[in-house]
Amino acid sequence: MNRSRWLTALALLVAALSAVDPRGAIFALLLNCIALAALPPKTSEKEGTRRFELIALLAALALNVISLGRFVVREAMPGISDARVRDESGRAVSRLREILFAEDAFRRLAPIDPDGDKLGSAGLLAELSGDVPVRGSEKPLELPPLAPRFAPRVITEHGPAFEEGEFLYYVCLPQKDGSYSAQPSGEIDDEKAERSFLAYAWPAHEEGRFTVTYFIDQDERIGETAQDTPPRWAGPFRAPPCDAAIHPETRDLFSPWKGKKARLRAAEPGSPD
Repeated sequence: MNRSRWLTALALLVAALSAVDPRGAIFALLLNCIALAALPPKTSEKEGTRRFELIALLAALALNVISLGRFVVREAMPGISDARVRDESGRAVSRLREILFAEDAFRRLAPIDPDGDKLGSAGLLAELSGDVPVRGSEKPLELPPLAPRFAPRVITEHGPAFEEGEFLYYVCLPQKDGSYSAQPSGEIDDEKAERSFLAYAWPAHEEGRFTVTYFIDQDERIGETAQDTPPRWAGPFRAPPCDAAIHPETRDLFSPWKGKKARLRAAEPGSPD
């Protein structure tokens, strides 16, 4: 058997195998092209054999194209989509950490410090980003600890939220009645807010591949809801309640994100944490 016949036979075999397992479609397509290039030139002696091999390789090529399409639909596209979900979810946790670090800086700066102990109260997103004056002041911070793009522009029933990519975010502060709220008009308990806040990231759209809600607290405790389940909270009209991470009826919906452990204590002025 000459080289072209050997390559044709091998290309047909690999094409058949790729029809069973589409993951081999790319290799089969490459081998098919090599076999086509190795066909003998047109001559009167070998024209019949060449025509038979050409027809066989064209049939194998069609089969390879179909197998490649199956591979893209079944393997490649879901893989790309899953990678995007992981990337967006990781970005959501990173944004929550940015909010935590901004709260640490805000509390060290102490623009809201009713008891004068130099440990300030936590701020809402609009205060942290310099979008509005801090509570009890007429001007916003000149150098806010959080980037202006975090300014909340999306209205939810629990308070204004910031939207980026596939997630919405807001910060909830303790109220004088013992609840938590992200509303700037709420009666914030500034003493409790010195050592407590909750920030959430949840899917911005009710329809989509993003289902997980995340939270972070003042001790860098990060929690997430279960993967691959219908989202309990999604969009501005189904925002997580501000006490979702601590309320007895909903706190068990969250589990530690990647085994993340909390800080030993909340960050205080002069503390590296």
